[in-house]
Amino acid sequence: MGGLYLTQGKCQGDDDIGNVMPSMPSAGISSTKTAGQFLFTRREIYLLTVLFAAGILLRAARLAEIAQYPEWIVPDKDQVDMAFFYNYGQDLANKFRDFLGMPHPEPNPLPPSPVNWTQSPDEGFMRPPAYSVFLGGIFLLSGNSLLAPIIVQSILGVLSAFLAWRLARQIGGRAPALPTAAFMLFYWVLLVYEGVYHALTLMVFLALLLVNALEYWSRRPSLLRAALVGCCITLNMLAAPSSALFAPVAALWMWLWLRSQVGSWKKSLPVMLRQVSVTAICSALLVSPSAWSNFKATGQLALVAPGLGSMLLIGNHDGANGYYHDPQKAIIGIEDTGDSKTNSRIILEKTGKNIPPVRMSSESGKLAVQWIRAHPGEFLRLTLKRAVIFWQPKEISHNVQEYCAKQMSRILRWLPGGFPEILGGVGAAVVMGLFLWRATPWPVRLRWLLPALYSLVWYLPFTVFYYAGHYRVPILPFLAMLAAGGLWSAITSLRKHPATAGMALCFACALWLGTRLIPVDYESDWERWFYYKPEAVRRFRGESGLKHLESLVESTDLSRSPSACLFMAQRKMERKDFSAAIEWCQRGLGRENLSTERRVWLLEFLMGTLQAGGATSEEVDRAVQELLRHDPDNFLARMYRANQAMRATDYQAAVDELNIALRTKPENGNAWFLLGQCRVAMGFPELAESAYRKGLEMDPNDPWPAMGLAGVLETQGRLEEARQAVQEALRRAPNLRAAQEKLKNWGD
Repeated sequence: MGGLYLTQGKCQGDDDIGNVMPSMPSAGISSTKTAGQFLFTRREIYLLTVLFAAGILLRAARLAEIAQYPEWIVPDKDQVDMAFFYNYGQDLANKFRDFLGMPHPEPNPLPPSPVNWTQSPDEGFMRPPAYSVFLGGIFLLSGNSLLAPIIVQSILGVLSAFLAWRLARQIGGRAPALPTAAFMLFYWVLLVYEGVYHALTLMVFLALLLVNALEYWSRRPSLLRAALVGCCITLNMLAAPSSALFAPVAALWMWLWLRSQVGSWKKSLPVMLRQVSVTAICSALLVSPSAWSNFKATGQLALVAPGLGSMLLIGNHDGANGYYHDPQKAIIGIEDTGDSKTNSRIILEKTGKNIPPVRMSSESGKLAVQWIRAHPGEFLRLTLKRAVIFWQPKEISHNVQEYCAKQMSRILRWLPGGFPEILGGVGAAVVMGLFLWRATPWPVRLRWLLPALYSLVWYLPFTVFYYAGHYRVPILPFLAMLAAGGLWSAITSLRKHPATAGMALCFACALWLGTRLIPVDYESDWERWFYYKPEAVRRFRGESGLKHLESLVESTDLSRSPSACLFMAQRKMERKDFSAAIEWCQRGLGRENLSTERRVWLLEFLMGTLQAGGATSEEVDRAVQELLRHDPDNFLARMYRANQAMRATDYQAAVDELNIALRTKPENGNAWFLLGQCRVAMGFPELAESAYRKGLEMDPNDPWPAMGLAGVLETQGRLEEARQAVQEALRRAPNLRAAQEKLKNWGD
């Protein structure tokens, strides 16, 4: 796993360390080099040059592709976190301009996001500030260029690959370092995040910077290098608050390193206290502005962002399943709007509880703790589930629909992926580490512990909060590094330790194969992608962009996705190409493993298309029957059958169908209107009046319940009430001809 070499001399910046530790070991691949230097072979230089050149060219091609599709970059309606960063970054850039006396770019080159959520000055940081400040600086320097942050993130991606290579080279030598660099340069998930407004690329870079700083400190401990470690810890915290958990672990690791050099806890303690004190002071100084800002806004201590309570509640409430599950919807039946002030207003209206935005997280935390105390068994079950699903083979989450971006891209679709392969290699590293731990020199052990400890500390909070795929990204470099080192160690140990190496390789294969066999369904990502992106394409590029999107669906064989089939059917329907729309619906219905929900959507659209295209009643009836077989209370199907019954003057059958429909959608005014019409035809004006009034109450926009009520009241001689009903219909639909004629006939 790496060689060992010794260098003599006193450490810079800390005079007493040299007296305590006359020799400082470092990990490398050669015992003939000096500390911090690499001995390169021609082959290694050639491979590195080829790898990084290919990685840079790949990113250049990706940037050229992204420039053609602004709708892939501007955060859409479901990308709330990304929209927050996008908006707050612009706000910060404008504040910088005002402070510097610079003009604002007019008109703003940045397209607006459909989500207008941004940081409020009277609240604590709603999201960690590092990425927003990062965007603000780039917007300031580039004049609000849409692509400038993406270009900088691509550069950070290359720098991250270099940092990952350097760390792996120092810890394990040439063999693990090259595949680690290749992983960082070509793993498709990393490139996807470099091309969107999300904090993950910055978080990966800062995580690698921190672990490299610790390794750099270990080669020659000094107060200056300890200060560098403290700064890197804080930068990580400002991007990902959970990184604060790594601070005490880093301090312990530094003490273990110092102790391993002098062989005595007592001698290493005073040196450790000085080193760690400098690290802590630098870290505290850097984090103090955000902590003070949060305290002024909320009156509570929060180092980076006061969102811990909300995170805890999302993962622990009735209905929580380990993934993201909106607690606001589960508790009061209203979805999270993404805006804390709007959420507070809705909660006040629904529950009578006045919870200001500044107290939302703390109150959420209290609710989560109450739920955990009341449901300890369920909390334990969820914790175990979250601990396992963090390592599932699905590489993406709904936050940016990464898998969709890969399939739609002509660049990304050819890039390698596969989290099961990484997990298998990590399994080999675990086995080799356990069995060869005692035979490995302490410096080598401690250096390999760095990526392992960072990954572990990052992982632990998400066994208590909730899982989403993008939370795995910041530790991917370290997992890849451990995987490469573990596999290389197993292969090279086959002769010397055949039992251990064989066990490690078998365990790696079992993890890889077992995880790979777990079925992964990406259709929910396609569903969200096609729900939002066509509108964004129309907004940015018009009809020509939608036609191009159609050609992409056909050329990339996305017709295997039911959501893509539904999109294509809708496009054909817009052009009144009914036969093509029906064909796409049927193609989607023919997909294997089609969920009931998506089958219902396709059948509903097929039913509407058949009606619009003038199909025979027998064809429509067959679609309706199939729809009711999968969704017995389907509103559209029941309304169709009610209309058919009314045409056949079978009003009782129509009433039965309408009652079923209203169980599904009691807020639909048209259904109440038809129910009233049936009651009138059956000779029950009182029941008809009740149906019309219920329709008026349940649907504040539909004018026809008011018109139906006016007709019933008129037949009963209640003309003043009938006139009021017609006026209500006109208030809802001022151009309604039937209401205007009714008033005209009455002489109004």
